[in-house]
Amino acid sequence: MSIAHDPYALSNLVGSGSSTFRETSARLAAFYRESETIPPVANSYRAWSESRSLSQDNSPEAFASETCLALVCRISAYLFLEPYPSERDLWAIASGDYFVGEGLSNFLGEDFFSWPFFRRSMGIGDDAIPLEALGSLFLALDGFDFTSPSPELIPRLYRSRLEESAANSPSIELDAASRITD
Repeated sequence: MSIAHDPYALSNLVGSGSSTFRETSARLAAFYRESETIPPVANSYRAWSESRSLSQDNSPEAFASETCLALVCRISAYLFLEPYPSERDLWAIASGDYFVGEGLSNFLGEDFFSWPFFRRSMGIGDDAIPLEALGSLFLALDGFDFTSPSPELIPRLYRSRLEESAANSPSIELDAASRITD
């Protein structure tokens, strides 16, 4: 298996233990703290928090980390679908517009991980910080061949996030990670 298809290599590069992931999550957490009073951002955080069990970490940092994971998944899906990837598509990837344009209206539209991009869509500011974060993830994925990905690529990223959460909060059960590929 080449590195371009190896789920562990992808997880090491942009998974929750990687420096790219940690730096991007930290940027998103700082951006969240700047934006948390904007009603759609606050609503996204509240909906995300309410969807989680009481034993899970519901901190803004965990929200930013899971947002980062969602962005990695969106970029991975884009790279799978797009034969000529371009950084010009970053906003459309993050907002889900790219996927809707490809006829995948039920795939990645707005959800509670779209919050970093509400400023631009609401006309109340720019999305420079989240677009830079998204760009760093996009560049980190350069060189991976998503044309015939292993079915383990995304589940491995999710499992690494659950393992990190469990290490930080021992009460979190890892059973969910084992069901991803069942």
